[in-house]
Amino acid sequence: MTILNPRYPSSLDRPWRQPRTRQHGGHLAATAQGRCKNRFTRIALGLLCVSVLPCLPNPHGRRQNECSSNLKSLFVSIRTTQAPKLGVSPTLSAFGFTPERGNRYAYFLGPGTLEDRGAVDAVQVPAQMGIGVDLFKYPQHRALTLSDLPPEIAPQVRLWLGKDSYEFVAACAGDVDNNVNDPPDVWTISSQNRMIGDEPVAAGEPYRHVNDATSN
Repeated sequence: MTILNPRYPSSLDRPWRQPRTRQHGGHLAATAQGRCKNRFTRIALGLLCVSVLPCLPNPHGRRQNECSSNLKSLFVSIRTTQAPKLGVSPTLSAFGFTPERGNRYAYFLGPGTLEDRGAVDAVQVPAQMGIGVDLFKYPQHRALTLSDLPPEIAPQVRLWLGKDSYEFVAACAGDVDNNVNDPPDVWTISSQNRMIGDEPVAAGEPYRHVNDATSN
């Protein structure tokens, strides 16, 4: 015989623990629900990883950004210099172009000597037309020169006095994959619009000729 409490006419309304069979069933339901939530979470995280990971920058990309950003800085420095304020054949240092130390790339504005960055203090030299790789920070890298650029590109790198301003083609080269046996990464920038193959390249826009991350 079942005796009902007047305050709790139904056994389901009682504040004390329900029969073990009901609790066990509820526990199983809660566990199943938790597993479903966990499975959904894992699927959502997996989709998030798939969508996000391809967008993450790689080390080569970060290193190559050094070159393109410095070439753009050089472009602005030269184009904002009044001609012929510095004469017919100014050196690179006359434009105030000084990339931060720790540069993996060498920079060229034409044939000539390079700033030596093989010691704690950089050493500028007469008729300086480039800046060498920071071999003090990266002694394992190559001491690149203009002759390390592809033979069809190196002769194009030069500075000349135009009608109203200085015109130029500048370049940078860097061993971003730390492999001395393959060609270095090579970019150029120009004060004039160019056609490189069938591709138009606007003035002041860096163009990559050799990708060190994929070259052999």
